[in-house]
Amino acid sequence: MKEYAAYLFDADGTLIDSRELIYQSFLHLNRSLGLPLPEQEVVYAMIGLPMRPQLERHMGGGLGDAEYARGFDIYNRFHMAEAARYLKVFPGVKAGLETLKSLNKRMAVVSSRSGDSLVAFMQDLGLSGYFSALISADDTLRHKPDPEPALLGLRLLSATPEETVFIGDATFDMSCGKGAGLDVAYVSWGGMDCEGWPVQPDFTAHLFQDLLPERD
Repeated sequence: MKEYAAYLFDADGTLIDSRELIYQSFLHLNRSLGLPLPEQEVVYAMIGLPMRPQLERHMGGGLGDAEYARGFDIYNRFHMAEAARYLKVFPGVKAGLETLKSLNKRMAVVSSRSGDSLVAFMQDLGLSGYFSALISADDTLRHKPDPEPALLGLRLLSATPEETVFIGDATFDMSCGKGAGLDVAYVSWGGMDCEGWPVQPDFTAHLFQDLLPERD
């Protein structure tokens, strides 16, 4: 991939493999509430959105604030307690981030996760030290696919759109980055298929190494 000065990374499906943790958390939630169990493919397809639309989809419709708070509490308690069992870093991520750090690249994470889980998981997995900023759903009023999270990333890195790439595995990432005027790179290891997405990536990576600057 061509060289950039700044890199914005999605977290789930890009840096960390959290699919099974998220799926098991929704199974636990719906079992706890006596609701129909969600299909795995439906859960996976919504990863990358903030929690409220995910909970509303899997709990069966619009939720009042009290219902949402109860559902989120059940989900989040299981999610945080079982993270060490299910969560892992994708192959090549740490080595690739180390290379980018050695090249003095500015890097931030732009995630739809809540701040507490994003900070905890990045620390527990040994990834937080590579990034100047960790942007969560708590940090913006609007969320992916809106460009606001990517624009915040640019401000925090003191970067321009022309020198920055947004890297993710979901259609929400592509729309968020492109809406902010960035090049966007799709990573295939998150399990999503980008065919038919409204915003197509400028670059596709099948290994994390593909994201590193090409050097002679």
